[in-house]
Amino acid sequence: MHRMIWIVFIVWLCVLGLFINLVAFVDITVPFWFVLFFTAFTLIFTSVLFIWFTQDYFHPISIFVFSFLIRLWFPAFLVMVGVEPYPFLGTEWWVGDAWQKGFILGALANFTLILGWVLLPAGLKRRALTAVPDSVHRNSHKLPALRRAAWMGFGVGLAFYLFFFITNFGILGSIDVLLSGVLRGGKAQLPGTSRYMFLARNFLTWSSLILSVIMYQSTGSLFGGLLPLLTLSLLYIPFGGRVVAVIPLFMGLMALWYSGWRGRRGFRAILLALMLVIGSIYIAPGIRAYRGGGGINALLEALSPSVVLHDNILFWLEISMLHAYTYGVVFGPGSHTVSLLRYLFGGYTGYFLGISDEIVHGTYIVWRVTGVKPDWGIHTGLPVDYYMSFGLVPTMGAMLLLGWILKLLYHQLVLSRRDRSVVRLTVYVFIFWNFYWLVYERGLGLLTVYEGLVFLALILLAAELLQGHQLRGTSQGISFRTYFGH
Repeated sequence: MHRMIWIVFIVWLCVLGLFINLVAFVDITVPFWFVLFFTAFTLIFTSVLFIWFTQDYFHPISIFVFSFLIRLWFPAFLVMVGVEPYPFLGTEWWVGDAWQKGFILGALANFTLILGWVLLPAGLKRRALTAVPDSVHRNSHKLPALRRAAWMGFGVGLAFYLFFFITNFGILGSIDVLLSGVLRGGKAQLPGTSRYMFLARNFLTWSSLILSVIMYQSTGSLFGGLLPLLTLSLLYIPFGGRVVAVIPLFMGLMALWYSGWRGRRGFRAILLALMLVIGSIYIAPGIRAYRGGGGINALLEALSPSVVLHDNILFWLEISMLHAYTYGVVFGPGSHTVSLLRYLFGGYTGYFLGISDEIVHGTYIVWRVTGVKPDWGIHTGLPVDYYMSFGLVPTMGAMLLLGWILKLLYHQLVLSRRDRSVVRLTVYVFIFWNFYWLVYERGLGLLTVYEGLVFLALILLAAELLQGHQLRGTSQGISFRTYFGH
C-alpha cells in the first residue's frame, strides 16, 4: 500500500509536469524559469523513486532522465543564465524563444515516456509476460558450448572486419588508413563493401556481450568482463563514430550489473558509470580530430586537458541536443517526412526495400540551414523526427508506446526470473541501447533491432550444434568403454 501511494504520487507529479509543459509550449509567456526548474525537480524525484523501489541504478527511467538533464536541461539552463552557446553552422540558434520550445518538446517526450511506463495496462502486461514460454528464461545452453560459439562468432566478426580493410585498401594501405583517420563517412571505401562491416559489427557485438557476461560470472573480474567490449570499442574508433565506439562499454557495464555486480557493488557501479561518461567526453575531441583526417597525431594532441576544456563544439553541438530540438520546432510539423516504411525499417532491410537513401531529418536540418545538400546530418532522435513529420500528439504517442515496450522488456528479461541467464541479459542490454539510440540519435528504423537478433540466433544455433556434438561424443565414449568392459 505504501508503494502504491508513491506510484500514484509519481503519476500525479508527471501529469502535472506534462500539463505545465503543454501550456508553456502553446503559450511561451508562462515563466520559463519555472518550467525549467519544475521539470528538473519532477524528473529527478521520479528517477530517485524508481531507483529506491528497484534498487537498480541502471533502471531505464533513470538513464533517460540523466540523459535528458545532461543533453537538454543543462544547456537550456546555461542559455537562460546568459551563457552564449556555440553557433550551429554559423547561425545563432538561441536567439528568440524557439530554443525554449525545443527544451519543452524534450520534456514532454520524457514525461510521456515515464507515464507510458507507469500506466502500462495491467492486462497487456499480463498477456505479454505469459506469451513467452518459460524455456526462454532458462539457460538452455551449457556455458562451455555457448562460450565456444561466442568465440567462433568473435572470430567470424573479426575476419569480416579484416576482410573489409584488405578488400578496400590492402594490407599496407589499411595501415595508412588507420593512421590517417580518413575512413569516416565511407568516402574512402569501395561501393558495396559496407556489408562486410555490417556482418562484422553484428557478430562482434553479440559475441563480445556474451563473452563479457560469461567471463564475469565465471571469474568475478570486472576488467575481464569488460575486456571483450573494450576491444570492440577500439575496433570501432577508426570509423570515427564516437557514440558508436562508446556504446559497447555502456552495454558491457549494464550487462555486468545485471549479471551479479548489482547485488554487491551498487555505489561503485555509479562511480564507474560516471567515470565512463567523463572519459567518453574527454576522448571525444580526439576522435573528432582523428576522423577529420588529422590521424593519430591529431588524436593524441587533442587529448590535452587544455584542448578538451576549451572545446565548446563538443558540448554545444554534440553532447547538447538543444540546437536540434530548436530547429525541429522552427521547421515544425510536416516540414519533412519520409516513406512510412522508413520509420519502421533501416539497415539492410531498408536497402532492399529501396528506402535507405531517403534524406533523414538530421541531414534535412543541415540542408535547410546551409542551403546546400549535404552528405551528413546532426543527431536528432525520435522526438525531433516525429515532431517534424507528424506533430506533437503522434510524437507523444510514440514515446508512450516506447515506455510500454521498455517496461515489458524490463519485467520480462530482468525482473521476472532470479536466474542470470546469459542470453536473456544480453538480449535486454542489446535492445535497450538500440532504443536509446532511437531516442537520441535517429528516430527512424524502429524495427531494425531484429536484424541484430538474427546474429544472436546464429550464435545460439552454433551453441546447440556444439552442445549436441559434445553429448554425442560423450555417449559414444560411454558405449565404447562399456563394449570393452571398462
